[in-house]
Amino acid sequence: MKLACMATGFYSKDVIMTIRKSHTPVPETESTGIRPNHDGTFQLMKSVEISKDEEADCFVSHRTFKEPIIIKWDGKRQNFPPEVVAGVIGAGIGGVLLVVILCLVVYILKTRKRVSGE
Repeated sequence: MKLACMATGFYSKDVIMTIRKSHTPVPETESTGIRPNHDGTFQLMKSVEISKDEEADCFVSHRTFKEPIIIKWDGKRQNFPPEVVAGVIGAGIGGVLLVVILCLVVYILKTRKRVSGE
């Protein structure tokens, strides 16, 4: 399974995020890189493949913190928030509707050409 860690809402880009297995940093981590948020703050997400019985945590350090934040994975699979799921489903339905509408427009245009004798 894939463990993902996300830090958001921090200002000044100098955040350090590490995913650790058994308190040892994992170097082969996928990362989005530091990205801007709409409010001028930043976000970073990293992920790594782990087995369900591995001990893992997210280690986040920033110069504004007195000490690093360490969030331990509790071994349970977490689901996406409902608004994320709704957004993905909505985008999928929207994409299908767009394709159907485009096919319908092409069909109507071709039918008109045949009827008018062109």
